[in-house]
Amino acid sequence: MKNDERRQHNEVQIRAAIERLLTGQTIHTDGTRDVTTLAAEAGVSRQDLYRSYRPLLDESGGTCVGSKSRRGPATGGPRRWTDSGRS
Repeated sequence: MKNDERRQHNEVQIRAAIERLLTGQTIHTDGTRDVTTLAAEAGVSRQDLYRSYRPLLDESGGTCVGSKSRRGPATGGPRRWTDSGRS
């Protein structure tokens, strides 16, 4: 697969993984809402997610996740992807 094709494929996978995490319909993970789980659900490394697909995190971060709970944030604070620090 060429670089452009791989990038496009990964972007589609990441967007689909975000949607699955938001709806609680994960396939590959337990649904914890953090960057490590998002990467695993999308089939990309956490490092690649930060390095190459950060705009997707920023784009979705305002409306996606505020805690590691499947139900989302318990408080009304700003919502962001969390990073569990797992590799």
